[in-house]
Amino acid sequence: MMDAYPYRSKWLGIVPLFNLLAAAGLGLILRYAFVAELAGLNYKYILQGHSHVAMIGWLYLLLMVFLWHSTQHKKDALKNFSLLFWLTQGCVIGMLISFPIQGYGLFSIIFSFIYLVLAYAFTLWVWKRSAGDPFFRAALVWLVLSTLGTWALAAIMSQKGQYATYYQGAIQFFLHFQFNGWFIFAALSLFFKMLGERKITYSAKDHRSFFILLTLSTGLTFALAITWSSPRDIIFYINGLGVVLQALALYYFFRIIRAVGKSFLSNVKLMTKTLFYAALLSFFLKALIQLLVVIPSVAVISYTIRLYVIGFFHLVLLGMITQFLIAYGLEKHYFSCGSRFSKVGWAVLLVGFILTELLLFGQGTLFWTGWGFIPGYYIIMFFASALLPMGILCALAGQILELNKSNPKTK
Repeated sequence: MMDAYPYRSKWLGIVPLFNLLAAAGLGLILRYAFVAELAGLNYKYILQGHSHVAMIGWLYLLLMVFLWHSTQHKKDALKNFSLLFWLTQGCVIGMLISFPIQGYGLFSIIFSFIYLVLAYAFTLWVWKRSAGDPFFRAALVWLVLSTLGTWALAAIMSQKGQYATYYQGAIQFFLHFQFNGWFIFAALSLFFKMLGERKITYSAKDHRSFFILLTLSTGLTFALAITWSSPRDIIFYINGLGVVLQALALYYFFRIIRAVGKSFLSNVKLMTKTLFYAALLSFFLKALIQLLVVIPSVAVISYTIRLYVIGFFHLVLLGMITQFLIAYGLEKHYFSCGSRFSKVGWAVLLVGFILTELLLFGQGTLFWTGWGFIPGYYIIMFFASALLPMGILCALAGQILELNKSNPKTK
């Protein structure tokens, strides 16, 4: 049943799924590049297109829709919001085309610039509506802060000479505060909003402690992102303090989860419940991995073995945030799980995520220990990765079928 939102506004939640499918398709091409040669295609450019479409076309747009609906109650504002949404989607389409062709070139930079302006407009629009929600406001702050890395990147690329260290630093700044700041805090805002709507109570002190500690740790753990260029003891100590604070934050979050668990999961369908658990487990695994890098030797390994880096990014993007947003969408009746297509699609997507994570961290560990390759690793990884676009396509078909049934023009 999909009756929580008007028919027209539901399409705003379906569109990001098309972007996720496109990002997964580009990701599959990247996997295939290790199986056979991709004549005429630039791996780096495709990677840039994959990451931009996944982060902006999927996560940003869907969070934008969910956060707006969590604060907006006037139906007449849908027209203005839709304009902002479709302009942003236009930028995503531009990035999807331009990045695989030219990388950071004229057109991709233009679309990126327009996206930044639209993101600032969205931030200004919802800032007043986010009053009283510390996670929402912090998410918006992290969003704006992360874009400083993009502006720095543009300035660095305009200069002549070798600026590889600054170039990578700007990218890491953007990625860190997007993943650990904007995405995570926005998802947590939606989670606590759900608890409030269902009148599920928990300790205000635990909530406040969780927010403060997580905010501090988000700023401090950026240190790990720059240790590859400046492996100084003080930077490792700053990161160590950050991950310890994050562990303390997770302790208070666990107390909240323990207090609200039964009430929150009551009357929740099995698929939705499974995805919530997957998101929660990914969150705790993320914190555990970051806690391990307190050890300097492990920290060095964490950013020198590329498979670990990819696995960690996917753990946050595909594990914690994506699974939570799908579960949130299902619980709020924005997405559907009524058809067989939808059920199979969401399940296949989850299985594909789990398998690729096991392969990434498993092969990375074999590199670390010097035990070589998993036999047929690249072929296995390609087919495991193929489950992701297959699952998304199947789920998307289910959403469209269910949505068309609810179309008032067909009744």
